[in-house]
Amino acid sequence: QASAALANLLRGHPGNCQRAALSGGTCGERLVTSLVNLVSTAGSGNIPANAAGALANFLAAGGPRVMQIAAEKSSFSVLAQTLSRLGSSAGLYAVLANLARHLPEDGPPALEQSALEVVVSSLSGTDECIMTNAVGLCMNLARHVPTKSRLVRVGIVKPLAYMMEHPDEVLRLRAVGTLANLMESHPETSAKVFLQSPDLARRLTYALHTEYDPEIRLALARALGLLATRQSDAVRRAGGSEAIITALEETPSWEPAYALLNLSSTSAGCRELLELEVVPLLVKSLGRGSAEEGSDSKLIRQVTGALANLTAESAEACKQVVAAGAMLGLAYNLNLRPSLGSEVVAWTAC
Repeated sequence: QASAALANLLRGHPGNCQRAALSGGTCGERLVTSLVNLVSTAGSGNIPANAAGALANFLAAGGPRVMQIAAEKSSFSVLAQTLSRLGSSAGLYAVLANLARHLPEDGPPALEQSALEVVVSSLSGTDECIMTNAVGLCMNLARHVPTKSRLVRVGIVKPLAYMMEHPDEVLRLRAVGTLANLMESHPETSAKVFLQSPDLARRLTYALHTEYDPEIRLALARALGLLATRQSDAVRRAGGSEAIITALEETPSWEPAYALLNLSSTSAGCRELLELEVVPLLVKSLGRGSAEEGSDSKLIRQVTGALANLTAESAEACKQVVAAGAMLGLAYNLNLRPSLGSEVVAWTAC
């Protein structure tokens, strides 16, 4: 009952979480320790579930100090050992998802295969709360390089592909985010993802054409861009180029520009993009950034890279870039953004 009361007190209330973390000197540390112990030693049933819910709320809203306490107590490894015993638990998944964001990149695999099988099996369930927290955990684990291949090995790709069509926006967003995180910075895993779902390019392209939520659309563009680093032909055959161009027109952001950068890395991709008259859109995007480093700056990086690829491939592209008025935008970025890869901007301008 005490852990259930704590869960309710801390849910969605940063003020209560911060007071619990800071009051009494060691109050936050004792609370984390007690909740972790309850989850890991209290058998099964309501007690560990309530304790996990309280701890999840505490970590979500308690601020950096609470997360630091949990990390110092090795809470992730302790709680991970309870997965096989407790099975599908929304509270436990939420706790582990919060902690997984802070795992060291060069550490060992975050979860054993048997524990990952429990989590991935929850993606195909019927309880939306459990599914939401399970896929949230997977999304954060997918950033962890040593865990990527294990997630693919236990069959995570197909449930994620089906989840992209779920009516719930949070589930769709996290499913796409997990796929993108699996593929990012890991060509081997990217290839395995495609092998497990050969129609992934088609699914992502269809979703990008039909999705109405702006955040999910950007996540889909990012996933298509990552897939294009290894499977650009598959993305083009699925109609990905047109969908990505539309996404950049509707929402000027780095994700669709990144996808265009990767599609323009091959001769066939350059030819298709030129036929689709992408140059004016890219040139227009040069003026949409600010001088500060950030999302706008990242947009300009991807745009100048795509223009460099196009102009390297085709004299016609050079003419189109100049005709679209790119010289002023390129010179502006060369002057204000020396950290954006000045050699790329200058070379494109030349």
